[in-house]
Amino acid sequence: MVYAPDNHTLRELGRFTWAAMLLEDAVISLCRVIAPGPLISGGLVSQYLAEARDVLKGWPSSADLTEVLTWLHDAETALDEERNQILHATPEALINPDTGEYVRSFGVMPRKGRQGKPDRPYRRRPVEVGHLRDATRRMAMLDARFADIDAAVMLADPNSTMDPAKLRNPFANPSPNPSGNPSDG
Repeated sequence: MVYAPDNHTLRELGRFTWAAMLLEDAVISLCRVIAPGPLISGGLVSQYLAEARDVLKGWPSSADLTEVLTWLHDAETALDEERNQILHATPEALINPDTGEYVRSFGVMPRKGRQGKPDRPYRRRPVEVGHLRDATRRMAMLDARFADIDAAVMLADPNSTMDPAKLRNPFANPSPNPSGNPSDG
């Protein structure tokens, strides 16, 4: 099959897809903590982000709020510029006129600008393991920061009653004997 990438590329595309799924779940989970409500059946991540940003506008300014807003922006950018442009692309196999070899790429469809973003013209992205690996790492690093960002939300929330010391490191100084019973030591 002409359009099929090699096995290394397919494996990396699977890793990329998994990282995208985890990041999308983290974004929706965080947005639902910020703006609780029912799951939107077939809801877009952008809907959850818009609702969360509306709520965050009413919170007092703080370093934690800035951290949350930065993470949400970075996650949205990764999902839009990486996930959408790869997973919603058209696979292409073009012939290089100089070599006669097939060149694989993702055809990224044009899109009308939305939410203050510019229009995006049609373009091609390479189907390369290195490119996919870099995109996978960006999403995985954002997902790995989710627990810290979740804690930052609780710290920034003006209605939170959580103890900040426990939020930042819930496992700090664990009791060696949680039951308190000396015979359990």
